[in-house]
Amino acid sequence: MDAALVSVREQLRPAAQQSAQELLRQREKINRGLDRLEKLAADKTLSAEQLSVASIATACAVGYLNFRRVSPGWCVDRPHLVKLVEQLFQRESFARTEPPTA
Repeated sequence: MDAALVSVREQLRPAAQQSAQELLRQREKINRGLDRLEKLAADKTLSAEQLSVASIATACAVGYLNFRRVSPGWCVDRPHLVKLVEQLFQRESFARTEPPTA
């Protein structure tokens, strides 16, 4: 989440002042985090059946990435994480808090 926030702030700067190196650095952090979440979802450490602070935080983080379009294509090669997030957002409590679509 920290890397996503830094990316969003960097992209809000005037184009001439944006740092491509900083955006790449933050994108790499996001990808490492997503790769770790994929492994945790694959081995069922993170599960939609057993709601935990970790699974809630995961859904919120992925929701933010989608909302801000910080990491397009994050779901490629992460099928377990996609399945986890889809299952979590099917829960009424998540669906009620999802931001409206544009």
